[in-house]
Amino acid sequence: MTSFYRFRSLNALLGQRQELESQEIYFAAPEELNDPMEGYKDLIWNGDEIAWRNWLRHYLLCLVQTFSAAAFLGQDCQPSLSRGFVFSSASSLPSEALQKTYEEVCGEFFSREHIRELPSLLAGCGTPFRREGVEFILSAVHGIAISTILGVHRKNGRLPPQPPNSTDDSAAINPVESLVRVLAQLKNNGDSINQEALSRLFQASSDLRKHHALGQYVGSDETARALHSLFHVYPDEYLDALGQLVYFNWATACFMSGEPTDAALWAHYGDNHQGVCLKFAAQECA
Repeated sequence: MTSFYRFRSLNALLGQRQELESQEIYFAAPEELNDPMEGYKDLIWNGDEIAWRNWLRHYLLCLVQTFSAAAFLGQDCQPSLSRGFVFSSASSLPSEALQKTYEEVCGEFFSREHIRELPSLLAGCGTPFRREGVEFILSAVHGIAISTILGVHRKNGRLPPQPPNSTDDSAAINPVESLVRVLAQLKNNGDSINQEALSRLFQASSDLRKHHALGQYVGSDETARALHSLFHVYPDEYLDALGQLVYFNWATACFMSGEPTDAALWAHYGDNHQGVCLKFAAQECA
């Protein structure tokens, strides 16, 4: 017989979950685990022009649905609302009106200067992008995407007309121009570019954007906070959800094989020395 050990709190065994009475083993979701690296996915984006264009179209598909849901829910809108939209397709949209809106948004988005050349630039970089790289890309185009959605809804009479002497995308153009310059540099000089330095650039850009988003959230009223995710941190929500297409939801139960006599183990896993350590006997498979 081989023995395995599992630390649990008294509340889990005898209280809220009644694990001991029910003879159950609790499986925890990744967000409940104590190590932030557990469940980490090192996803890589790479592909030809068609793949990059379809990826941007999928981003717009999810954003159009999230925008419509947020407009309907108002203050009840939750950032996690968009998670399920990554499994949708254009043909699965719930109404013809929403399908038409999505196609209009795609048409106008890809007709814009700089945006139309993005798929070919991304395909020509010759280097895969990790999470911080695609965050950089989506954060740069997100303002234009939101502006395009607002414009389509205004054109179809679903939103009030745009105020005179103002443009939805006046502040969104510069990030796209900067993105195009970076991608053009990658395409022309990819072999000589320090990938580690490039990764640090993407990470620094992500950190600055998140600090700015936090400032926007703190300085907003309740109504604006409800839509904060849509306008300021949606690229992060989308990328978090996108991992579900590769790895479905999972849970785990953790055991240890060594003797559970270390005081640090009892402090960390044994509910600060107030918990219980269960011993399981397991037969070895032949």
